[in-house]
Amino acid sequence: MSEDCLNLNIWTPAQTAVEKLPVMVWITPGSFRGGAPQMPLYDGAALARQGVLVVTFKARLGILGQFAHPALSREQSGEPLGNYGLMDMVAVLQWVQRNIDQFGGDPENVILFGMSSGGVAVNYLMSVAATEGLFHKAISQSSAIRVSAPRRLDEDVNGVKSLEKDGLAMASHFDIDGQDGEIVAALRSISVEQILEYQGNPRLFNPGSLNPVVDGKFIVESVGEVFRSGRQHPIPYISGATSWEGSLLSFVQTADPVLALFQLSREDASQLYGDVDERALINNIERDFFFGSQRYLAKHHGESGHKSWLYYFSRVLETQQGKLPGASHGAETPYVFQTLDTMQGSGDTISASDRAYAKEISAMWVQFAKTGDPNGDALTVWPPFTKDDDVLLEFAQDKPIVRRNFDPKRMQYFESFFDAGKL
Repeated sequence: MSEDCLNLNIWTPAQTAVEKLPVMVWITPGSFRGGAPQMPLYDGAALARQGVLVVTFKARLGILGQFAHPALSREQSGEPLGNYGLMDMVAVLQWVQRNIDQFGGDPENVILFGMSSGGVAVNYLMSVAATEGLFHKAISQSSAIRVSAPRRLDEDVNGVKSLEKDGLAMASHFDIDGQDGEIVAALRSISVEQILEYQGNPRLFNPGSLNPVVDGKFIVESVGEVFRSGRQHPIPYISGATSWEGSLLSFVQTADPVLALFQLSREDASQLYGDVDERALINNIERDFFFGSQRYLAKHHGESGHKSWLYYFSRVLETQQGKLPGASHGAETPYVFQTLDTMQGSGDTISASDRAYAKEISAMWVQFAKTGDPNGDALTVWPPFTKDDDVLLEFAQDKPIVRRNFDPKRMQYFESFFDAGKL
């Protein structure tokens, strides 16, 4: 629990330093607040056994990873501000470029992949100039993003307060005031323990999302604007989400705040979702936000002429069939890593078909890392998303299925919502 936390783990099957294996760099989820790459769920051994090198890493999180105050902004005028956790990720990618060949990796064949906030980070890192040439393929899993109206460093947007306002609130809590130099020195003197105690108290620190912010230097515009204009890195890209992203909102009792966020009336919702109960409505809207934003980016990436693939993950373990509304947030991750055994703590047993499914999904991710295309011998054909083909691969219960024009009415609503710059 230290700000000096930037270190990494490497799994390599290489026997020598000259093998030039593909390098898979994983960004751990955790809402940019928590997350531990050493969790067994993210064990890279099964991926490495397929002929790739796997890197996981730690970075600054919470307030240590994202902080701004007007005095700091004035002191560091002209420098990148606020997004320190994301800057740590750039440092990791730079380290990989300098050093990974010593472990048998190929610095010219690096794939960046991540889930949830890790997937958000992937989308942002595809959109900033600082990462140009640092990675060559990308996968964003089970992620959602404020496509057109992200948080700002120093101004409120669509009711979302600026990052600097959070900094002012923390400074006030610690009775920090005075001239800029005095404020900056006092902020830097706050201990990590004090910061952790502060951010752990929801009455004091409750900013909502800690997704990256537009600071005008490191991040200069929204991810949606970058992808719509085709200015993202022109690299092979996979994105997708699960069928029960609403598992993240199990604590929400009414759909009213969710409807308000997406400017949906009850009548609008009825037109889109039919006559469903409150829980199903919450689940449906949350799924469409996650999947819709991932589809939005995949679509614009494909329409720009870049290689793009989209997936929808609905499979559950055999023992979970009929017990859950769908595949929960991030459910594809243990399939990718072939770490399904980490799920047995809930009493579920892992069947032979579960393991076989995980083996195929993992092989697709590795094939993509090796070639920039998830298709290969003995793998289910996965057509790319192009301007002429609105297509995805559903990881359905029994086998992967190609689907076209998926939920067009609902997807069109969210696409129009994002186009209008409302989120």
